[in-house]
Amino acid sequence: MGEHVFRHLKLIYHSQMKHPGSVPDYKFQRHGPMPQEIRLLVDHGYIELLNIDALEDQQDLTKLVKLTPVGIYYVDLREQFEPRAATA
Repeated sequence: MGEHVFRHLKLIYHSQMKHPGSVPDYKFQRHGPMPQEIRLLVDHGYIELLNIDALEDQQDLTKLVKLTPVGIYYVDLREQFEPRAATA
């Protein structure tokens, strides 16, 4: 998964799992690449089914989106290897 898509998953993960409230608002941006990137996360099973077309611009995704067990596992796994990749 590309970094630009992973960033969405990681921010939602940290706001819900690791550091609740650390990302006070993660606003949905209807214009630009965000709808497609969130749809990719839904399609691949990283976040629960969500009707992207029903989202309004500037809605807080941290309160709307739920990660699936696969999404949680993916972030945990990827973050285990990020520090090693940075030092290698």
